[in-house]
Amino acid sequence: GTVMGAMIGVIPTLNGEWLAIPMGAFYGIIGGLVSKRCPTRDAVWNFSPLTWSYIYSGEYIEAIRSISELNNRKEKRLIRLLLKEITSLGTKDKLSKKEIDKIVLDKKDIIKRTRANLIVMSKHEIIDYGP
Repeated sequence: GTVMGAMIGVIPTLNGEWLAIPMGAFYGIIGGLVSKRCPTRDAVWNFSPLTWSYIYSGEYIEAIRSISELNNRKEKRLIRLLLKEITSLGTKDKLSKKEIDKIVLDKKDIIKRTRANLIVMSKHEIIDYGP
């Protein structure tokens, strides 16, 4: 990443753009660090900004169709909950980004609380298990 970024910056440097080599190397380092944070090499390709762009542009039918292309189970669940909420509102106008973000945070909170409740319930069931 760093070497390639520096190599790409050579031509602009010949034209007087003196920061091209250091900035190219910097971007290469950042790209390498981001790729190291992904759990697998395929995880980079599992993110689908297209579905989110459909949601924010108000094309909910297209967003529903694109859900099947998502590989990330958590993202799928969140988007399904979000679209269910949006379509149940029955508004003809598209929602603003702020309204959609509020619904997303609400759904994330519901998922988090549900997971916590399930953990507490399972611990309770295990503790009380016996003859």
